[in-house]
Amino acid sequence: MSYHLEHDLLKLIMLERRLIALRKEKGGMNILERLHEECIDIQIHLNMEVQLFQVYEGIWINIQNQDSVQVGRAIKSAMKFFENNEDYFSRSPSFNNLLYYHFCMAVKFETEKDSRPGLQALWLHPEIYDKYPRVKAANIDRYLGVMKNYFNHLLTGLARFSPREFEKFLDRLQALKGKDSKARMLIDRLNMYYPLIYFIQTHDFERALLLDKPIVELLGRQKTKIPEDTILTFQYHLALAYIMAGVNNSEQKKAYLEGSLDWLNAIENLPKDDLKSFLKSLSKAFQIIVHFELGNETLARARALRMLGNLRKYKQTNSWNMA
Repeated sequence: MSYHLEHDLLKLIMLERRLIALRKEKGGMNILERLHEECIDIQIHLNMEVQLFQVYEGIWINIQNQDSVQVGRAIKSAMKFFENNEDYFSRSPSFNNLLYYHFCMAVKFETEKDSRPGLQALWLHPEIYDKYPRVKAANIDRYLGVMKNYFNHLLTGLARFSPREFEKFLDRLQALKGKDSKARMLIDRLNMYYPLIYFIQTHDFERALLLDKPIVELLGRQKTKIPEDTILTFQYHLALAYIMAGVNNSEQKKAYLEGSLDWLNAIENLPKDDLKSFLKSLSKAFQIIVHFELGNETLARARALRMLGNLRKYKQTNSWNMA
């Protein structure tokens, strides 16, 4: 049961029962009775998992459809379900069932605009994984998804949460060990990405810039193994941090704004696709602002005129496509 793979365990127990019956072992009936009790216990968890998944699915689909009325009804139905099965949840629910339960509770608190209990419910997800280290090791991607949900929830309520909340999150992430090189590289990236985003969101731009050199070293180490979209995300946010640091620090304004140009130019040199095209256009707008702030007014005007010309061409092309 250490992996909490009840579906597979049930098959194994059924095979074990068959072997004991065939071998006609002494005391076989006692073993069969014990195995029978285990089967009943597993079936209780599996039956509950089927019902819980239906409850979870009802909430999740309506969230995806952005139907707040149906989300409310689904949550009300979920709370009634939990009330009717209080005895099961007060004992030892299975790993998956615990996750489904706390997800539903987190959504309930979120819809009620009660962020503190909602955050606590989400924080229980990684704690559940901690109680089952083998499950955690075997499902590192799912665990990182849980951490991402918690972090995003934390960002939406920055005004209500203390820095200690983020420090706890970061401590847990830094302690995480990947089972292979791919997982370890992902964890290394997240240990840079989450602090960078957090410091920008909390307007601590100079702390964000302390990550510049470590991020450059990280990108150098992982080279072709890191997705291009991830590289772009780092470049964009570092450029933004430099710009905002320059705006908020008149003494080092010139140095910070010049630092932003390094990252903005790197974005401009990337190949095009939908996401990169959007951020490349945004980076060009930032370049115009930065050059203007640095006193390069002629260059800023030239870039602005070029950008306006490109926008006119884009508008004409799209109107022809629509015709």
